[in-house]
Parts: sequence; structure tokens; C-alpha cells
Amino acid sequence: MENKKLPVWRAVCCYLLFWFWNLTYAVLAGILIIPHFTMPAITGAFIGLHSGFSALFATLLVAIPALCIGLGFTRFRKNPTALIKLFYGVEMPIIFIMLSTMFLLRELNPGVTHVLINILVALFAYLACLWGGVHTRFPSWLRLCLAMTMLLTGLYCALLLAPFFLPATAGFFELLGEINLRHMGNIFNYLLLLVALVCGLSTCVVFLALPFMLIFLYLREFLREWRIADASLGSAKASAIAAGILGLNAILFAVLNQQPQQEAFERMAFLDQQFRPGDTIPSIPREEHDALRKGLINAYLAPYRYLSTTERNGAVYNAYLGAFDDADHALAKGSQAIFNFLATPFLYDGAYFREDKERAARYYQKFFDQPIEKGEPEAILNALKATFDRGRSVAGLVDALNQHVLITNMAITVEPQDDSARIRIVQTLENQTYDNHEVTFHFSLPEETALTGLWLSDDAEDLDKFVYAVAPRGAAQQVYNDEVSRRIDPSLLEQVGPRQYRLRAFPVPPRSALYNRSMGLRLGTDYEVKPMYLTLEYKTTMDDQGAWPLPQLLEKRNAYWSDQTQRTLNDQPLHTEKDAWLPATAPMSATAPRNQHDAVVAGQRVRAVPRTGADAQWDIQASTTPYAILIDGSYSMGEQTENVAAALKQLQQLDIAHEIFLCHTRCQPMKNLPAAEEFYGDSLPMNQLAVWRRNAKQDYDAVMLLTDAGSYEQESQVSFKATQMPPVWLVHLGGALAYAYHDQTLDLLKQSHGGVAQSLQEAIVAHQLRQGRTEDGLFAITPHYLWYTDENTSAEADKNGAQSGEDFFSAIAARRWLEYLAQSRDTTDVQVLDQLHAIAKAEHMVTDYSSMIVLVEERQKKALEEAEQKADRFDREVETGQEDFSAPMDMFSASPVPEPEEWLLLGLAGLMLAFATLHRRRKFTLQPASL
Repeated sequence: MENKKLPVWRAVCCYLLFWFWNLTYAVLAGILIIPHFTMPAITGAFIGLHSGFSALFATLLVAIPALCIGLGFTRFRKNPTALIKLFYGVEMPIIFIMLSTMFLLRELNPGVTHVLINILVALFAYLACLWGGVHTRFPSWLRLCLAMTMLLTGLYCALLLAPFFLPATAGFFELLGEINLRHMGNIFNYLLLLVALVCGLSTCVVFLALPFMLIFLYLREFLREWRIADASLGSAKASAIAAGILGLNAILFAVLNQQPQQEAFERMAFLDQQFRPGDTIPSIPREEHDALRKGLINAYLAPYRYLSTTERNGAVYNAYLGAFDDADHALAKGSQAIFNFLATPFLYDGAYFREDKERAARYYQKFFDQPIEKGEPEAILNALKATFDRGRSVAGLVDALNQHVLITNMAITVEPQDDSARIRIVQTLENQTYDNHEVTFHFSLPEETALTGLWLSDDAEDLDKFVYAVAPRGAAQQVYNDEVSRRIDPSLLEQVGPRQYRLRAFPVPPRSALYNRSMGLRLGTDYEVKPMYLTLEYKTTMDDQGAWPLPQLLEKRNAYWSDQTQRTLNDQPLHTEKDAWLPATAPMSATAPRNQHDAVVAGQRVRAVPRTGADAQWDIQASTTPYAILIDGSYSMGEQTENVAAALKQLQQLDIAHEIFLCHTRCQPMKNLPAAEEFYGDSLPMNQLAVWRRNAKQDYDAVMLLTDAGSYEQESQVSFKATQMPPVWLVHLGGALAYAYHDQTLDLLKQSHGGVAQSLQEAIVAHQLRQGRTEDGLFAITPHYLWYTDENTSAEADKNGAQSGEDFFSAIAARRWLEYLAQSRDTTDVQVLDQLHAIAKAEHMVTDYSSMIVLVEERQKKALEEAEQKADRFDREVETGQEDFSAPMDMFSASPVPEPEEWLLLGLAGLMLAFATLHRRRKFTLQPASL
């Protein structure tokens, strides 16, 4: 190690600078940082309150200066030159990076990652040289590589910061000149504030000199290593190594800072155009779609990845104008240009974050046939976590990947009654975070099922503590969403498809962090979890295998299960596949034959006759009236080409007249299987049906739309009447049902006497069976029953139809009867819907038009009563699940721009405010929302 004798005054200056700053910082750390920032962050990380990264950051903020103080007392105690090198070459760059990270934290993009790796390598190399001096045990070529990286990093950081030197220096001295010395005496009454001010001012002085010291120190170290390499390797090899490191970094800088969004915007600009029938729509080969996707994601997440934009960044220019009244505009503009080039990794290639984000979301949805939040949840969640996003309460599309609420227990109770049963499922939910969260479950159940109960509780001994109310679907949704915005506890169960249901609950109580004081430090010592109990009840019939069907998950948000999740069936352990929410069925304790059932629904006798013999198995019959087979031409269907081919091949083997159409904005007849490139855009099923209906030139026996699970969030109103359509069947290929439909889609399926199926053959069989059985009184056919009613026996039914005790099957019969009434009556008439709702309310069940909501306060119940009187009480909005996430501010384009001294004051105030806020947050115990 170098240990040249310095003049006394220089040695004193080195000692004073190193020890004054470090000891002042040590006092500040002991009084403020450690007790109110570091220790709470560490203990909070152990109990899950903070991330591990924040704990590491808080630790390094104290550990790095402490380590340097230790080195100053030991290895470098008698070497002032080494002390100043350690201070400016290692300690201050790390502190500067950590403070910058604290205030400017973003998700690392490739360019920034390249810069940070170089900085870390340079710091390691300089510390190694400082520690070992000329005796460092590295090969000469490696030492030269490290030294060259040091030089390039020092030059880069210095040149990046240098444009701020003049305005920052002017602002600093202007600030000193404005300090009122008469009031300085008062500051000594507050030791903490005094120490913070002294440390802050000294840090500013140190940082002003940092660019020049970096160049000086790293350049000297490079020249020393160059001389060593030149002597051992020769000038040619040494020059080649240095040139190689320079060239490699230049290439990486150029390549890694290529941003893909502008090319993506340019190629996808046609999506904003309006095309007429017959116009050629530009196409983009599928192999290029990944590049477009990356460009749109980069634009959408730009505020989380970059500090500002290339066109709005004016930090240096505005700093000059703020510091000098008669600023040299040429100097300001030149400095800004240099800064913009060097800051390329930190700047987004564009004009405005928000406008480009909206444009990216629009193009993604139009081109890739789904909202960007649904298509790229992992990338969005990673960006949010990188900026310390605390999460949202409402479960949105991106929360399909979040694991905030653990299902610790699922207790299934089956109460059989011959060939039907009442099944109750109790989920125990435990929030794993310290924020309120909503859970959402989309699930499916067979047609011969009726949902008859929903309860919410915070007491394991009283699972029915808060009871459901049956309300019009629109009123229930409105009150639920209003209460969620108020962070009060509701739960909502809705039917959102022929077999699909949506269950939502909010809030699952957050964890409670408990703190106590020990030697003035606030240490996390314990946490408390209060579970929520969510109970669902339904009545169903046995399936073909003689088992009870259980709900099958279509989508979940915020909830998850683990190996520790316990599932029981009638208090006995229940085996479930690792990735399954529930098994498909629950076994019956004893087999039972399928019986005929009679029930009374709203004074009307309903009879269910088991399908046996020829009724149990329907063979597809020949048809001369053609079927219209529509193929959804949207982008996502490109993944279903094999399933489309299999369905059409199966169709060719049937003696059924048919015509095939490929539908986008138009429906064109086709004979050959469409290629993957022919699936594009975001045309929606309802729009495709409307376009097909307008251009249909003959009558069809049925229309069957081959589609995938679709994107419910994109559905919108399309006005055409079901009477204009033959029976409409949505055939979902790929084995996945849509998890929800727009209410207008539901009405169309119901009133056209269509439905949903998971194969073309299933849809044809169901359609022909309904059309082929026309005997008197038959009003519905389900997989296991023929359903009859006798209009002339309702009075007799009132006298003789009721059975003693509760008949589980009567709820299933009521569900079928309500389905029939909704098909046969004008459901655009609110009075008709009121009549249907009255039956559902009397029968305590969920239907297309009636939902169950659990409310816990009288105010909520009064709000529901008011909503039930509104004219739009049955109008339900699409739950898009799309959220406007809070984004980090644009750091370099704020207007108006503070003066340089104001930036300094804002920085000091920000530090104090951060510590004070953290102190205040720990002062109170985080209490979970009460049910």
C-alpha cells in the first residue's frame, strides 16, 4: 500500500474530513437511523412487514460507514492518504448510490443494470487495490481489466454529475447566505436537528466534490496499474486489453439501451385507423409479435423503469436557470445535451409517460385480444414491487398471481338426501400481509345446482355470524363496490354465466404488528393473524359416477393454498391434487338411485323425471336446415387452431348441413381451415354475432360460435334482440369456460334457447335434444332430468305438493323453473325482473338476476334498501379488473422547478420526513379491519 509522507496540513485535512463526516453520521445513526429505521426494517422483515431488500438497504446504510470507521481505526489509522481514498473512492459512492436508490428506486432495465454492474466492479477493484496496493494477488491482465473498468466508471459518473456542479454550488452558497444567524442559537436546543443539519450540509459539500475526486482517484489508480501491466505484458497487449474493455462497454451501452417501444408504436399505428369492408388490414408475422409485446410492456411500465423522458427531461437546464439570473443559455443547453446522452439508461425514449402508457394499453388490447394487465401480470407485479408499491385493496387482473391471502382450511360438509344433497364449504382465510385485501373466486358448478347460502364470520364458534340478503344483481354490486371503497366488510355471490359464479369478500383482516420498547429501540416482537371464515352453501344432485360435484375454480385473485392447507370432508381428511382448489367430486357415503321428484315453486308444481333409456343417450340426428358454425377470428384463437381443426373434422363426419364463417369485423364464408395468421385483433363474440346476423341470407337451425375462454373484461353493449337470432351456443375450446359473461350475453343465450358447451358435439347434442322433445309440459332438459309442469294443476299442487321437512331437491327445481320463466318472459321489463327476483328471494337462491350479499352494519343494509328502489337495480356493470396504479413521479421534468437551494432543503426535509413517518407508523399497532 502507498504510504507517502504528506505535509502536515494535508494529513490534518484528510483526517478531519474523514472523521468529521463519519463521526457526525455515527451520532445521527445512533440517535435516529438505527432505532427508527434500521431496527424496525430488520425486525419487520422477519415478520413479513418489510421486504428483505429494504432490510438489507437499511443495514448497509449503517454498516458501510461503520465498516469504514473500523478500517480507519485499524488498518488505515496511520495512513491519511488511504483514509481519503477509502472515503471518496468507496464509502461516498456507495452512500450516494444508496440514497439515490432510496429516492429514485425503479425496476432495473438492461441499461441501468449494466451501469450498476460496472460501478460494483469498480468499487470492488478500487477497494482491492487500496487493501493490497502493488501486492494485490491478481494476474496483471485481470488487474488491468479492473483498472480500466474503474477508469470508465469514474469518468462516466463524474461526467454524469458534473453538469449539476455549477448550479448546485451556486445554490449551496446562496443558501448559506440566506441563513439568519440570529436564529441559529435556537437550533442548539434540538440536538437531533442540529446533528441532522450538520450531517446534511457536510454531505452536500462532500457530494459537490465527488465527481472530481472520482476522476482523480480512479485515474491515478488506472495509471499505476497501466505501468505495471505495461512492464509485465508489454504495451501491445496492455493496449489491446484496455481497448477491449472500452469497446465491450461501448457496445453494451449501445445495445442495452435500445428501447423497443417506438418501433412497436410505429408498426402498430394502423390499429388507430378505421377500416371499411374490403380494405386490406396490415398484418404482422407471428414470429415478430414477441418484439411488439416487449415494446408495449416497456412503454406501459416506463414510469417504473425510467426516471424521466428524453423529450421532457430538463433537469440541468432548469437548474442553470434557477441558479443564475443571467444564465448562459448555450452553456445550459450544452450541459443538458451531455447529461441526456450519458443518462440514456435512465431516460425513456418518448415524450410523456401517461400518454404512452395509455397508448400501449390500447394497442395491446386491440392486437393481443386481452387487457395488458391480464396478459402481462408478472411483468407488472415485478415493476410494482420494485417501487415499493403497497398493493391495492381491490382484487384486479394482476392479482391472479398474487399470494396475499392463504386458505388455511377448507371444511366440506355433505348432508345427503337420497339422490340430492346440501353441501356447505367453509374457507378459513388468513391475510399474509399488513394491508387489507379482497379475495375473488370465479368457479363453475353443474346446471342441476342451486346456490342457497353465503355467510361471513370472524368467530370460529359462530360461522353464520353475518347472514346474506338476496338482492337485485345491480343493487348488490353497487353496494358491495361502495363498501369496498370505504374499506368496510361485505361479501358478494353472483351468477355470471349459465354455470359460472363469482364470489368476492373484503377485507380479509391484515396482520397486526405488535411493538414494544427496549433501550429506546422499537423491536418487532410478535404478530397476530385474525382469520376470516367464508361459508358457501349449495344444493345439487349426484353425477353420472354417483358422486357429489364440487365447485371447480376458473380464476382466483389474491388467494392461494399451500401444502399446509387442510381439506376435510365431513371432518375426515380429503385428498386433493397439489394445484387444485378442490377435487372435482366428493364421494357418496352410500349409493342411491336417481328418483323422480315433485316440488312446488311459487304455487306451480314442477316434476323432474330422470333421463333413462333413449332419453339418457341422444344420437345426433341428420339435419337439412343448416347450422351456422362461426369461428372466432380474434388473436387469442390462434392458440386453438388444433382444436378448431379437430372440431371441424368431427363436424364433417356428421350428417348435418352447415356453413362455416370466420369472423372478425366481418364474417366471411370459408371452406379451408384458417391459418394461425388469420387470427388477429380483439373482435368480441357479441360483435361477431351481430355482424353475422346483419349479413345472414337464410335461416339457420342454430348458430355455434367456436371460441376460447375469451376476455370478459372487454365485453360491451351490443344492441340486437334475441328474437332475431336462432339458438346461440358458445363453444369454448381448450377445456376452459369463460369465467364470466356480460349480462347481455347471458340474456341472449337464455332467450335464444342456447347455452354454453366445451365441445361442438356437446352443443349439437344439447340443442337437438331440446328441439326434439316437444311433449306437453316439458319446459327444460338438463343432463340427468326432464322437467315438466302442468299449468292446470297449480291449485292442486298448493294442497298436495308440499312435502314434510326440507326437500333439498326443491331448490334445484326452483332454479330450473326460474330459468324457464326468464326464457319465456320479457326480461327487459323491470316488473318481470321484480317478479323473478321475488321468487328467488322467497327460495333463498342466487340467479342471473338475484345475488347474495353479506353486510355487517345497519348503515350498509339501509344503503342496500335504497339501491333496491332504483330504476337500474338490475343493471350490472362489467368488472374490468383494470386499475390505475400509482406511478413514481417524473423526476426531471417537474414544473415549476425548485431553486437549487430548495432542492437541498427538500432533500433534508425528505430524509427527516421519512424517518418521522416511519417513527409514527411504528407508534401504533396495526389493527385488522373488524368484521
